[in-house]
Amino acid sequence: MTSYYPLLPTLVTSYGDAKICPSTTFLNYPNNIKKRNYSKLMPKSVYVGVYCLSSGFWHLSLVQECKYGEFLTVSRDSVTSCPDQTIVLVVRRDTSFPEQTRYLPEPHALNVDSSPSSHRASLTYSLGNSSTAYLGEYPFAMSCRNAGTFWTFDGLKHISSSPLTIDSFLILMNILRDGHIDSHVDLAIFDPLDRDHKVHISAKKNSFTVLDLRKINSLLSSDYSGRSLFVQSSQSLFIPMVLNSNQMTNQLSFEHMHPPDQLFWGRHDTFFASLIKRTWS
Repeated sequence: MTSYYPLLPTLVTSYGDAKICPSTTFLNYPNNIKKRNYSKLMPKSVYVGVYCLSSGFWHLSLVQECKYGEFLTVSRDSVTSCPDQTIVLVVRRDTSFPEQTRYLPEPHALNVDSSPSSHRASLTYSLGNSSTAYLGEYPFAMSCRNAGTFWTFDGLKHISSSPLTIDSFLILMNILRDGHIDSHVDLAIFDPLDRDHKVHISAKKNSFTVLDLRKINSLLSSDYSGRSLFVQSSQSLFIPMVLNSNQMTNQLSFEHMHPPDQLFWGRHDTFFASLIKRTWS
């Protein structure tokens, strides 16, 4: 499976306005190597094109070679001063990167054979001398889908007494190959025990939507340290991530939420995922 690798938005703490800075680290090494297919390994360089979305087009910012077995790290500060511009890393075996294009170039896979596998990059946030990361990607197939349904919850938010030095952000990522698509969609956020009381937030396609969960809980008159909230859209797909930060201790935690079908095991997982979405739509 081929994928794009996002460069996430810069975040700012609510206490002291400290910057939480993102970077993306890619490793040029296939993740489906076994003894039986080792002879198919091609120890060659790949090339990483960094594209920024502006005015409906993807603009090439830079191209860097990543040699076999080596890491390549790109920080947002090294590409742009804009904290939330949509930036995507495209990995290819050649240097076919148009300077400006409506459609993102298709990424190449690093697989040594046809076995299904996902190649991921390290999506990192740093605050002071502390860093946190998870291995993530944005699947190419998902970038070709302009519409869909979405459901998640904020179960990874910080649930202690939550002093003001602690922030919890829900980051919703939507990346589409077509740079012309930038429409807004509706997000409904609610306590599952009070589903008639909803907060509606406008999210934008081909962008990162960042929700301050402390503020969302306040809008819902909900106890910040209490129950999880549900987030739902009938118009678009997103990959949800939760970042928790404590500015006083420089502690960070960062992870993504799995889609509903991965909450179940077995051949009927998509049925139960659809049931969840229908129940809470």
